[in-house]
Amino acid sequence: FSVSVLGNGFPALIIETEKRTDEEKLLAEAHRTLETTFDEAKTVSALKSFINRVVVNENMCPYTKDADISATGLEMRGVGPGAVGYRFSPTTDACMVMSSFWNIVCEMMSVPEDELSS
Repeated sequence: FSVSVLGNGFPALIIETEKRTDEEKLLAEAHRTLETTFDEAKTVSALKSFINRVVVNENMCPYTKDADISATGLEMRGVGPGAVGYRFSPTTDACMVMSSFWNIVCEMMSVPEDELSS
């Protein structure tokens, strides 16, 4: 597949794909079956644990002091603390992953930074 970005402001993301082979279709079906086992609460919990262990405890980002609030200590530079946004997409499909990612990018561009931080 290929990805293109168009427009100004909130640009559109265009994803072009090719017809899948029979083998790719079987693999995609197996992945869709696996997707039913993904659990949002467990996934977010694991990600927060990672953020606390690596980003916070190892001081990988000096502006993240816990897994729920980031951009702390940047007020003098005009950036206020904001809630970290955790988003979940139970997919293994590359096009759906890109689509979810782009929706989150657009959300972050449209929500005030004190409500949603990276």
